[in-house]
Amino acid sequence: MMHLKSAHYTFASTKCYLIMKKIIFILTALIMTLDANAQNLKFGAKAGMNVASMSAASYSGEKEKDSDMMIGFHVGGYVNYSISEVLGLQGELLFSAQGANKTDEMSGKPEVRMGFINIPLLAEFRFIPTVPEFSVFAGSQIGFNISRKVTWSDGSNASGSKLDDMLKPEKINTLDIAAVLGVQYMFMEHLTVGARYNFGLTDGSSGSGDYKVKGNKHNVIQVSVGWTF
Repeated sequence: MMHLKSAHYTFASTKCYLIMKKIIFILTALIMTLDANAQNLKFGAKAGMNVASMSAASYSGEKEKDSDMMIGFHVGGYVNYSISEVLGLQGELLFSAQGANKTDEMSGKPEVRMGFINIPLLAEFRFIPTVPEFSVFAGSQIGFNISRKVTWSDGSNASGSKLDDMLKPEKINTLDIAAVLGVQYMFMEHLTVGARYNFGLTDGSSGSGDYKVKGNKHNVIQVSVGWTF
């Protein structure tokens, strides 16, 4: 049984890697195409705090409660291309630590921490001509789960809890899709401060056989500081 679980997770990880490889290839090709207008092309790095939660899930005829929020972080880089004075495009590659504090009515309050490689693809709108430093971002994000850990509040292993069973490797959706909406302000043409909300669209776990889960969508508030080169 352990071999089957390991094989499933290895297959899912390999599939995620191949999808990521294709996306990175497409983004690289796009950057090379835009290189002719390099003055409109900017690169940057960013990092910040996540305030993450997971929506309520229903499984085996039961409905759980919404989770409490959990503090995590994100870090990575981005490329921004200005199409005009009011419109731009931005692609990012981020590592994001997110998850939730859930309530297991039989046992206590386990916490799940999950690591994702996220690729937001966003449109940038500069609606206020007199304040070009202020931007609104909207778009979508594709994420790939690369790790998971379920513990009790004291840090001990939460094996046997409902949440641990629900998020076993063979039951995790390794692919996560989210809608993204946020704002950003740039200082001194380099320093950026932003906030956004990632609204999960795909279930965090799906189950197998008679064990089907609906819910556990990842919802994340992010506050970031960045530097544009």
